[in-house]
Amino acid sequence: MAGHYIVYFLSFIAVFAYNILDYSYIPFIVDVVFIVISIVSLAVALVIRSTVRAEFASNMIIVERGQKAKITIQLKNSSYVPVNYCKFVVKCRYSDNRIKTYRINSHCMANGTTEADFEIPCNECQSVRIETARIYVYDYLKVIMLCRRIDISSCLLVMPQIPDVGAIS
Repeated sequence: MAGHYIVYFLSFIAVFAYNILDYSYIPFIVDVVFIVISIVSLAVALVIRSTVRAEFASNMIIVERGQKAKITIQLKNSSYVPVNYCKFVVKCRYSDNRIKTYRINSHCMANGTTEADFEIPCNECQSVRIETARIYVYDYLKVIMLCRRIDISSCLLVMPQIPDVGAIS
């Protein structure tokens, strides 16, 4: 992500230096193009941020101890512009007061739904509250990041392994 900021900043320095060194109309045109691209990128990010919704695919997930729980978050985009890059932070609050954080990156097609999956190892029998408070949407240059509050949650219940018992005759 820092590379995008460096490239953007170096482009800004190059455009500024070109303005100082050349006295024709070309530096003015380059300035206008640079500013218009930045403004359009911000406008697109604002539109995308307002149209993206997120929710967990299931409100209650039950798995056996020793397995990995597959958690699915559905991203719904209702705009005609695809989401190139978005990320969200998922916090897992365990019943023994531990908190584990997962960072998930995704994209979402225009007027569609995309599923972002991640796995949680379940080594102990306990309940886990999975929650996400914000989604971060980036513009196409990955320079501008906009945040949106989404307060969604789900529960994970890790049960003990129960052996199969045959029928007694």
